[in-house]
Amino acid sequence: MVGSVVLFAFALSVFIIAATQVAGTETLSGVTKLVGIAALFAYPRAGPGVWFLWGKADAARQAG
Repeated sequence: MVGSVVLFAFALSVFIIAATQVAGTETLSGVTKLVGIAALFAYPRAGPGVWFLWGKADAARQAG
C-alpha cells in the first residue's frame, strides 16, 4: 500500500513539473503550449517522459 502511494506521488510530481515547464517555455506559442499540456493530460504516463527526453531539449535548442 505504501509503495503504491509513493509511486503515485512520484508520478504526480513528475507530471506537474512537466506541465509547469511546458507552460513556462518562452519559445513555444500559446497554442503550442495548450497542445503540449493537452498531450500531457491525454498521455499522463508517457507524456512527461516525452517532454523530458525530446520537448525540453528541442525548446532549449530553439531558444538559442
